[in-house]
Amino acid sequence: MLETVSRIAHPGEIELATRPVVQVQQVSKVYCSGGDTVHALSNISLDIHPGEMVAIMGPSGSGKSTLMTILGLLELPTEGRFQLDGTDASTLNRARQAQIRNQRIGFVFQNFNLLPRLSVLKNVELPLIYGRLSPHEREERARAALTAVGLADKLHNRPNQLSGGQKQRVAIARALVTNPSLILADEPTGALDQRTGREVLELFRTLNREQGLTIIVVTHDLSIARQMDRIIGLCDGRIDPAFLSNYYGETALAGTFSINGHQESQHGSQNGRQSQTLVQRSNHTSQWSMVSGQILKEQIRMAVDSLRANAFRSLLTMLGIIIGAATLVTVLSLGNALQSNVFEQFVDLGTRRITVLPGDPQAMGARDVPGYGLLSTRDYDVVDQLVRQHPDLFEAVVPEVILPMDIRSGATAVETVVVGTNSIYQQVQSTKIEYGRFLTTNDEQQRARVIVLGGMVARDLFGDDAAALQSAIGQTATINGQSLHIIGITRSLGGHNPSDHQVLLPMSTMRLRVVGNLVIPGRGVQMNSITVSVQSDQMLDRAADLLGSTLRTTRGVTTGTIDDFQLNLPTQVLNVLNGINSAITGFIGVIAAISLIVGGIGIMNIMLVAVTERTREIGVRKALGATDGDILGQFLIEALAVSLIGGLIGVGIALGLVVLISVLAGIPAPIAWNAVILALLFASAVGIGFGLYPARRAARLLPVEALRYE
Repeated sequence: MLETVSRIAHPGEIELATRPVVQVQQVSKVYCSGGDTVHALSNISLDIHPGEMVAIMGPSGSGKSTLMTILGLLELPTEGRFQLDGTDASTLNRARQAQIRNQRIGFVFQNFNLLPRLSVLKNVELPLIYGRLSPHEREERARAALTAVGLADKLHNRPNQLSGGQKQRVAIARALVTNPSLILADEPTGALDQRTGREVLELFRTLNREQGLTIIVVTHDLSIARQMDRIIGLCDGRIDPAFLSNYYGETALAGTFSINGHQESQHGSQNGRQSQTLVQRSNHTSQWSMVSGQILKEQIRMAVDSLRANAFRSLLTMLGIIIGAATLVTVLSLGNALQSNVFEQFVDLGTRRITVLPGDPQAMGARDVPGYGLLSTRDYDVVDQLVRQHPDLFEAVVPEVILPMDIRSGATAVETVVVGTNSIYQQVQSTKIEYGRFLTTNDEQQRARVIVLGGMVARDLFGDDAAALQSAIGQTATINGQSLHIIGITRSLGGHNPSDHQVLLPMSTMRLRVVGNLVIPGRGVQMNSITVSVQSDQMLDRAADLLGSTLRTTRGVTTGTIDDFQLNLPTQVLNVLNGINSAITGFIGVIAAISLIVGGIGIMNIMLVAVTERTREIGVRKALGATDGDILGQFLIEALAVSLIGGLIGVGIALGLVVLISVLAGIPAPIAWNAVILALLFASAVGIGFGLYPARRAARLLPVEALRYE
């Protein structure tokens, strides 16, 4: 007679020689939700021996599924003791629980719990991945398991291409592929038609008879339960010995009998069954210690598959990373190119110049003498002679007498700077003429009443119209009461460039016609500056040393005293230019970094959404043996993949932009590979940093909570 098993000894019972696989002693499970306490199980005690087929029955809410999750190590009891093959489950950490679920327990879920993105073959391989088997062995065993359940022709189908019966067969194959000792089946025939249900049960009986598997089935179907060795009836979280008679009547017990609370029926017995231990069974345990490189490869593959399955959302997630990486590489590459180009142009415009300026009478160590630090034609003559003596070092020398004055044309007057110089000024200062001509040697010798207007001065006097500017050539303008003919207008450099706001005229004209007496007694005409151009920028320091030593000698500067003149080298300006460029590049770099960080926040948000969307998948993976570390690694690699792929796309866009801008602007722009490396490293760091929280959240999910998530 079939009992609904409470373990009560009866006279004449024959004790089985094997130790129980499952021992449950006064187990209770309590859930707290919203301030309410639910007692799902109360003081459950039972034993299940190797090779048994046991049915767990009971009405909805009786605790069947809770008991099944405890037996499957998906959660632990609140009270009581639960042992697997003599090992107390409470002593097992989460990693060890996952290992046992993977190698010793096979789950067959009512709703199949197949991952829709994976093929049938890959679904069955899944527990073997977490068992650290090689790809070849995984595929071989998965094919064999699917062949055994009659699905050899469906290996590459997706779950949505299968019928309900075929999906259940896949779930059974997945449960069997690790060669487990214990099969836990939750309503395995609930979603199947009668014929398919009978086939599934026959498969279970064959596995039980030929391999000695312990099989526990949760079911509402009495016809299925009658084919088991025992029926455990639950009601209100407790074992109910009278469950069958109370719910189905005495006729439900006909044709069955029990020995020591274990049921034997017509289809098989304990005789000849191979006893298989659960926790200590040695099958492929060495594989668990396999190096993590194999699981890492699989996690990378799964991460890529996940991104491809949600390609558009992944692309949107990458957008911030793409913009940040593209900005960083583009700005640094073009910045370096522009800096180089500006430097070259700056060289053409005068970085091969040394300007001699008056000394500072307020400087510490300055001598208190009349005319200290002033420059004159005597200094110019000395420098001019030096230039002629060293043609291999110097190109030319030009004097400058500079005074602020007003220039008037008609009723319009403009404040300007008047510069008295000579024809060499154009060569030394790289001055471009837009209209008319520049000063000549003849103009200097004849003290000609001619002037060349700076671009902005001309526009202030005559307007911006090109025709008006052209017609200005030949007209007269007045400076300090002297009428002067306009012979040329320089090309405007834009902004507040000093050359745009000055008026050039021969120094002889300025000294004798415009200004009057500028003579320093005993030294000649006073000058504001003397500019010397050198043959190349590599000779700049050498030329400055020679020029400085010569002037010290001629100006009587003794050893130990400071120079009463200044040498202005363009390297100072270039240093400022480099500083400005670095500041701008740094600013853009900060913007790029902010964009990358914003992209990282996007990754975190989307990964949190992914964890929520895939909660049940996480539960399935954990039920099949995935450890917390496996789940953490998978989601962290997905976050890293998003950021790294986004970084690579951004770098690719940047390379294209740099090449395009280089071609359009005609500026050679080599790729800043250090910026490429920096962008990829930063993108990876952002992915890991912002993906860590969602990954940890996924890893900490309890298997049973994840499986119950709707």
